[in-house]
Amino acid sequence: VTQPVTLIDISAILLSVAVAWLLTRSVRNALPAREPSILFGRKSWDGVLFPLLLLCLVSLAKVVLARWLPLAILNLAVPALVVLLMIRVGVKVLQVAFKNSPAVRVLERTLSWAAWLMMVLWLSGFLPLFLNELDLVHWTFGTTSMSLRTMLEGALIVGAVMIVTLWISSIIEARLLRNAEGSELSLRMAVSNAIRAMMVLIGLLIALSTMGIDISALSVLGGALGVGIG
Repeated sequence: VTQPVTLIDISAILLSVAVAWLLTRSVRNALPAREPSILFGRKSWDGVLFPLLLLCLVSLAKVVLARWLPLAILNLAVPALVVLLMIRVGVKVLQVAFKNSPAVRVLERTLSWAAWLMMVLWLSGFLPLFLNELDLVHWTFGTTSMSLRTMLEGALIVGAVMIVTLWISSIIEARLLRNAEGSELSLRMAVSNAIRAMMVLIGLLIALSTMGIDISALSVLGGALGVGIG
């Protein structure tokens, strides 16, 4: 890759950053002033919308420039922005769902380190070898066979489903609590907490089902507990 191509790659990325920042700022200024949200965060670049727009613009630049130039930096920028977007979504959803919780900081760091580690393994070509090694460590529970790889993939699925579930529940909570005061605020807060708990439970069951775990046993156990409590 020649130096002019590298300069074109860097120029395309910088232009994408400027356009994404301007678009995010314009959208935020066009909307009514609200508390920091998942899309916008506390600043124009601190939410989910900025890395999402940046990823779209850089991907578009990559598609256009790849017709004439052998790209290098743009090829690395796209997966890096995907990881950044994943981290930003997870972090912002956790901050909104669990405000002022000390565990959020630990989850943020764990999510960030895990995502960047997976990207480094993928770029270096060691990810398939790493997954194959995890697949060698397996055990059997009755008729179900599991390995460290399936557990890792299952944890990723559960995490993704939980993030989406918490995001939806935070949107519902914001709408329910808007303009609520006094006793009405307490009632809406209780309804919001009940909806969040129900959505998290449904999301967890969906995630376990996609992992291949038979959730019928859990339903039987839940029924037995219900009968016992009743």
